[in-house]
Amino acid sequence: MKSIFRIAIIVFVVSASLFAEPYQSDDFLLPGWSIATGMGGMRIVQNWDGLTAAANPALLTEINNFSAAVSGGSYFESLITSARGGVVFSGDKMRYGVALSHIGGDGIQLTNLQNPDAPLSADNRPIVTGEVSHYTVSADVAAAKTISSEKRISIGLSAKGVRKSIPDVSAWGFSLSAGALWRPIQNFDIAAFAENLSTYQLFWSDGVSETGLPKLGAGAMYEMKIYGAISVAVGAESGYSLDDGIGDIRAGAVGKYGDIISFAIGTSGGALCSGAEINFSNFKLGAAIDYRSLLGTSYSFSLGYSPRIAE
Repeated sequence: MKSIFRIAIIVFVVSASLFAEPYQSDDFLLPGWSIATGMGGMRIVQNWDGLTAAANPALLTEINNFSAAVSGGSYFESLITSARGGVVFSGDKMRYGVALSHIGGDGIQLTNLQNPDAPLSADNRPIVTGEVSHYTVSADVAAAKTISSEKRISIGLSAKGVRKSIPDVSAWGFSLSAGALWRPIQNFDIAAFAENLSTYQLFWSDGVSETGLPKLGAGAMYEMKIYGAISVAVGAESGYSLDDGIGDIRAGAVGKYGDIISFAIGTSGGALCSGAEINFSNFKLGAAIDYRSLLGTSYSFSLGYSPRIAE
C-alpha cells in the first residue's frame, strides 16, 4: 500500500511538471514578521511568530505558547501592499498554525494608442488610459512535531491554498511543503525547507495552467550570550530551485535584551534591511524597513499577542 502511495505521488509531480506552463511569481517571499524582515526576510531557520505557518512549518515547535499575530506593509515604493494574520497553538502532541495573507496593488497600467484606429508612429504613441488592481489571497495550514526524545529534531508539513486575480483573468492554486529543524547543540539550529513538494499548481480562468517546481532550502543560526540579559543571534539561509537555480543568500543578526527589546539587521540580494521589536505585557510591537537600489524602499509592521507563561 505504501509503495502504491509513493508511486502515485511521483506520477502526480512528474505529470504536473510536464503538462503545465512555468510559474513566475514570488508573491509569497515577502516576509511577514518584523524581526524576520530585518534579518533579510529569513524564513527557513527564523520563525515568524504567530505567522509561522506561512514560513518553514517545522519552526512551529519554536513557538512555546499560544501566539496570534498580524502584519502589514507597503513594498517597493508602494507598488505592492501586504496584510497577514495568523495563529499558532498546541494540540495533543503537535503544534498547529494557520496564516492568511493578502498581497496586492494598483500598479498594472492599461495603455492604448492616442488614435486607436491609426498605426503606431511618432505622432501616435501609446498613452496610459487607466490603472487596474491585482491581488493574491492565500491560506496556509501547518502542523509540526518534535520527534526525538531529547527534543532536538522537529518536522513539519504545510498546505497552501491560493486565489489570484489580474486584469481579465483569475486563478486558484495549491501546494504542499515540508520542513525540518535540528538542534545538534544548545543554541545552534540547522533547518531545511522543501517547498512545493506537490509542485505549486495554478489554474487560470482562461484555461492556462502553471506549475512551480519544488524548491529546496537550508539555513543555520547560532545564538550566544554577550553579557547579562544581552544576547546576539546570527544566521544565514539560501535555496535552490529548478526554475531559478541558486537563490539569494538571506543573512542577518538580531540582538536581544531579555524579553524586552530586539533589533535586527540583515541583507538579501543586495537589500539593506533592519527591524526592531518591543515587548510589553502580552504584546509584541515591531517595525521594519527594506531598501533595494532597483526597487526602492519597503516599510512594514507587526503586532503579536502571546500570554506570558508564569514562572
